[in-house]
Amino acid sequence: MTLSLDQRDKIYEGIPTVFDNGNLVLQKSKTRQFIKAHQPDEYPLLLVTFVSEGIPVTMVRELKSDLDPSTRIKTTTYGQICKARVSALIESPDLRQIESLAGLFSRELCSTELQINPIDDRMQFRGADPPQFPEPYETFLVLDGKKGLAKIHRCAIDFFVEYEFSWTKQFDTMQEFEAEVDGPPEPIKFMAYGNGTIFTNYSIDVILSR
Repeated sequence: MTLSLDQRDKIYEGIPTVFDNGNLVLQKSKTRQFIKAHQPDEYPLLLVTFVSEGIPVTMVRELKSDLDPSTRIKTTTYGQICKARVSALIESPDLRQIESLAGLFSRELCSTELQINPIDDRMQFRGADPPQFPEPYETFLVLDGKKGLAKIHRCAIDFFVEYEFSWTKQFDTMQEFEAEVDGPPEPIKFMAYGNGTIFTNYSIDVILSR
């Protein structure tokens, strides 16, 4: 019930990073997989984490069914709507910048809805939590070739996406059946045949007339 790679990429690419008519740009990264001293011009940072996914929203249902006329194999697609939670963490040594980005990012996120088309992408933006401001932390910044401790302020905004998770199953189809009638009160026995397979678990309703 996880997101596909294409669904992940679509969500990630749709997260806004440009604000104030291009004067403010967030440096976006999927996860923090590195520990290093940042240059001041690398801020503000946007760290994206897929917190959870595969939370069922609807029951499993049949989406479509196709029959191959040559092989008589029926392929049925099943699916359900699931929900994913994504966390966007903005970091900057500038507290005023963080406070400004909290509003700018929230408005742009809700306005653009990740640039997702619900019909074409089989996903839909489902809102966001209010901004949260975790405690700042200290890290090294490199300034004029020297490392120094700096306080990094943070703003976390979690948002939600509902998406379609689907899978297919193939079924052999009945092509003929054989009936054996022994006469009352003996039951009528049926044997169904598929592509080289005998089905003994079929239930068939019939009307007999003389």
